[in-house]
Amino acid sequence: MRTLYAKKTLILVALVAVLVFSEVLASAEEVYWQGKLETDFMVGFADVGSETLMNRLSLELVLPWSEDISTKVAGDLQHISSNVDRDGNIGPSYSLTAAELTRMYIRLYRPGYDLTLGLQPLSWGAGMFFNPADPFAGSTDPMTSSLGAAPGYSGVSLNVPLGVLSRFTAFHFVDDGKSGIKYRTNLNGTDLIGAATVRPGGENLQVLLQAQGDLGIGWFAQTAFTDLETSDPGFRWAAGADYSWNGKVIVKGELSNAGPSFSGLALGPGLGTGDEDTVSVGVSLQYIPDEFSSLALTVLVTPEDKNFMLMPVYTTQLTDLMDLRAYGGFGKAGAELNIGLAGAGLSYSF
Repeated sequence: MRTLYAKKTLILVALVAVLVFSEVLASAEEVYWQGKLETDFMVGFADVGSETLMNRLSLELVLPWSEDISTKVAGDLQHISSNVDRDGNIGPSYSLTAAELTRMYIRLYRPGYDLTLGLQPLSWGAGMFFNPADPFAGSTDPMTSSLGAAPGYSGVSLNVPLGVLSRFTAFHFVDDGKSGIKYRTNLNGTDLIGAATVRPGGENLQVLLQAQGDLGIGWFAQTAFTDLETSDPGFRWAAGADYSWNGKVIVKGELSNAGPSFSGLALGPGLGTGDEDTVSVGVSLQYIPDEFSSLALTVLVTPEDKNFMLMPVYTTQLTDLMDLRAYGGFGKAGAELNIGLAGAGLSYSF
């Protein structure tokens, strides 16, 4: 009886959702949407015989109901076939299909504030590899050697402009459990951010600071004071700089005692122990010979742990809508784990 009731309830909810979505489409002034289809094939060298094929469809839909209200929905559908399990062991082949919503929010705009409710991003970190002062930052994508999109969190955020150069933000996220405030301003060309976050019950209290500017060479610095409610608080820091020659050669370098974060396949397990006394170094060198191609080399090193990784990436534009990329991850984590992987992929945008 309960099963039948649950099915009827699910059907009713689905019908209501369809009706509501249809009404939204009808009332929206104009609908904007875009998508991307990606496929990647990877082989392992450290573990001879490992193979992985990934296919991903990403869609994004924006519905501006009016000048004051807009809605955004985005998500990914991913299918993976591989003979490597999550622990890196080669075994029987398996397939996995997963769908994930990355954005689903409604934003209300008012002259004195804007209010966002739903699955939304909230990220301010300036680092490519290290962002200890931004708990909501994205991860480095080893298949593009760049910082990926910030993840979405379910909750509510309130943004209040304070003049032309300053803004105050208050937020609460249900899934992450964090509540906090952020203040951002600009002082003589230097972007300054101060934030504080806390979990229910006063746990994991953090104070986060970031400064970013450009003196001919771009720079940033971050500090994060964590677990301030305990008798043993933590301290994380990061600093970085970047420089470009004629827009064709771009160099970025960063130092931090907070480990790097990778999205997608974790090419570098063990890189970044999180120990305050262990410093990691990240360097990215990118060469852009023309408007269609780029070649990048990323180096990550944690000298004390004898960890290092090299990630070369080549990208070229085949057509206006299709890109080709080739990449690899080579290195060593600790005394036992060797890292070796190469892959190629296609991206089609529509």
